[in-house]
Amino acid sequence: MIQRSLYPYTPFLQEVLAAFKYRGDAALAEIFCADLRKLAFQVHKRADLIVPIPLHPDRLFERGFNQAELLAESFQTAEILEKTKASKKQSKSRPGAREENASGAFSLKKGIEVQGKKILLLDDIYTTGATLYAAAAPLWEAGASAVCGVTAARAVQKK
Repeated sequence: MIQRSLYPYTPFLQEVLAAFKYRGDAALAEIFCADLRKLAFQVHKRADLIVPIPLHPDRLFERGFNQAELLAESFQTAEILEKTKASKKQSKSRPGAREENASGAFSLKKGIEVQGKKILLLDDIYTTGATLYAAAAPLWEAGASAVCGVTAARAVQKK
């Protein structure tokens, strides 16, 4: 899967995204929107569907908003996925546990057809890729021809 991010996940950006995601400063999404839009079209100019990563209903209730949906406000999006597994917060999981935590967490909504479609997933942070790959799995299983990911930030792998 092709995945691109706007910025490395530096301590400064970690603080900005924490204020946005965990402390409810949803207006901070606006600082990323224009650049995310440009990056999305560079990554996948001909995407049929742009899909923000969904939250589980419990997490959405707890937070009050979906950060990926706010980042996607400048796009025409398709909410075709649902998060059906209430998993631990990825930020609280160690890297090795993130894949297991995210595995099987997403499903395609009933009646949605993606056969042959090119789909761009949108999220806030790429750490290990577990969330994007878990969200892509039901799309690939349903016959999507391509699935790519775009995020605001990407964790830099320590050497």
